[in-house]
Formats: sequence, C-alpha cells, structure tokens
Amino acid sequence: MYEINLRITGPTPLAPQVLQAMSQQIISHRSDEFKSLYAGVDRNLRALLGTIHPVIFLTSSGTGGLEATVQNILRPCDRVLSLQTGFYGELFAQITERTLDAPEQLIRLRSEPGQSTDTQKLSYMLQQQHFDAVLITHNESSTGVLNPLKHLVQIIKANSGALVLCDAVSSAGVVPIHMDQWGIDVLITVPQKGLMAPPGLAIVVANDRAQKRASSARVGMYFDFKRALACARLCQTPSTPSIVSFRGLQVSLQLLFSEGLERVYSRHSQARAICQSALTELGLDSLAKPPFQSPAMTAINLPAHIHSQPLQLALEQYYKLYTAQGAGDLQDRVLRIAHMGWFSLTDIKWAMVCLKDHMRKTY
Repeated sequence: MYEINLRITGPTPLAPQVLQAMSQQIISHRSDEFKSLYAGVDRNLRALLGTIHPVIFLTSSGTGGLEATVQNILRPCDRVLSLQTGFYGELFAQITERTLDAPEQLIRLRSEPGQSTDTQKLSYMLQQQHFDAVLITHNESSTGVLNPLKHLVQIIKANSGALVLCDAVSSAGVVPIHMDQWGIDVLITVPQKGLMAPPGLAIVVANDRAQKRASSARVGMYFDFKRALACARLCQTPSTPSIVSFRGLQVSLQLLFSEGLERVYSRHSQARAICQSALTELGLDSLAKPPFQSPAMTAINLPAHIHSQPLQLALEQYYKLYTAQGAGDLQDRVLRIAHMGWFSLTDIKWAMVCLKDHMRKTY
C-alpha cells in the first residue's frame, strides 16, 4: 500500500506544524492575539511578495480575489487587455467582462497552448490602442506556462499607462516576485498552493495608484478595498475572517523563511527537472516549452490514444497518486502533476516512478 501522494494543483498538502496550528481553539477576531497574528502574516507576505503595501485579506477563494480586484479597480468605461495563456487567464477575462459596459472593451491577446505571450504583438497593441488595464496570469496552471512577468510588465509600462493586474495564485512561494520593483499595481494570490497553507483566504495587494482608484469605487461592502484597508491599519478585517487559515498561513510562511526562499525556489525548479526527465524517458513531453516550463506544475501533453481521465483514475486506484486532468479545452489531452508547496523531492521522484510504472505496463 502506498501513502497518498497529493499532486493536484491545489489545495496542496500541509506540513504537520501547519495542521497542529490549525487545531487550536478559536479566538476572537477583535482580540489582541488576533491582531498580533494578523500583523505577523501581513509582514511576512509583504517580504515574500516584495512590497511595502498592506495586504488585503478576503475570506474567499482566489476567484473572489480576482473579482474583488476587478470591482474595485476597474470602471465600466475602461478598456482592458487580457494576456491569455490558458484557462485561468480566460477566467480573469470573463470576470472582467461582466464589469465593463460592452464585451468589445476587453481585448484578448491569446497564445498558443504551451507558449507565453508574444512580446512583439504586445508592444504593437499597446502602441496602437489605449488600455486602462492589462490582466496577466503569472503562472498558468492549465498549461504549465510560467510567464516572464518582469519582462511583460516592463513592456506594458514602457508603452502605456495601463494598470497591471496580476494573478499570482499559483506562483507566490514558487518563484521570486518583486511586486513594487517590477511595477505591478495589483497582485492576487491564495494560501493553498505555493504558500502551502489551508484554503479560505484571498490575498490581494494594491499599490498607491490602485488604492486611489479603489477609494472611489462603488462596490458592495464585503469586497470593498477601502473598507478593508482602513481595518488593515488596525490589524483587523471588516468581517469575521477564516482564523484557522490565518493560523495555518502564519506557520507555513515561517517554514518558508526558515528553509530560505532561495532554497524553496530551487526545490521547485529541481522538481520540474525531475518531471521533465521522466517524461523524456517515457517518450512524452510537456505542453509548456522551454523557457516557459513552470516550476509549480507539469502539464503532460498526452498522445491521442491516451485520455487523461482513465490515466488519472488508474494512478489514484493503484498508486494513490492524485493528479489533475487538464482544464477547459485541454481536459482530455493533458494530465497535470503539481510540485508546489509542502513537498520533498522524494515525493516527486516517487510520483514519477508510479507514472512510469503504469505507463509502461498499460500503454
């Protein structure tokens, strides 16, 4: 019997220390103890994400963070450019479309599956048209593409005055992010992927320019950034937060800094290399091509005669290896194996042993 090897793209496995922290008795979210907890998590997230700006904590999924960002930062009359390298870039675009007066105000710059944004096309579009904002998905976990965020933001800033709204849901804690230095205006992430903490929060950081926009937004109370930022100054949230999520995140961030961020990022890169080597042995390849292959997860490009669902189910049944099918149009032709968050390289090597064993016996 094998132990469960959870290699889905989130939620990711939790360290024993995180589980222990989550098992404590609940406390008041207005207490000094919670304020101290809040302050520590906020401080460590700022350091991890490379920003001086306060963190907005929303008790929701990452999709809630994306929607809250759109509602607070964009206006119905805005023109928005969406850089799309997969399913989650399209999700960000669809959320945005619902806020705009007309669908044609959102322009999609799509990439071929497995490829990043064409930077020449991006520069040309920014020079030819006015955009109020650009949407970027840093790590596209449907295709395994890690987009060159720093370079893309440089192009945007050099050719326009557009706000950069960045989905870092599956990149934070996996690769370095320098929000302020790179010029990202709003960054959205979650605890349950690279930050190896439980789900229950959306994490949003907005710079001064974005906060100014949010200050005049007409939104409901729950996702109001202005209200959240006012409470953040008191190390509180406007409404009752997921206290268990805060506790788990406090410990997981401590674990990341204790390991050392450079070692954390290196571990993810080594895991990517292990997966790529195994695919080569099997005569397979990943959907994402160099230099855009993600250190967070590998999207296996399956041959036409292999469908992802029976392969996924067999790996669960015979090896207790939990993987994920592709997302959207890639559901049947891609199998995704995550290597993010709390894991050892042994976990990834064992996952590849199981995959190779099954593939050789079955196909």
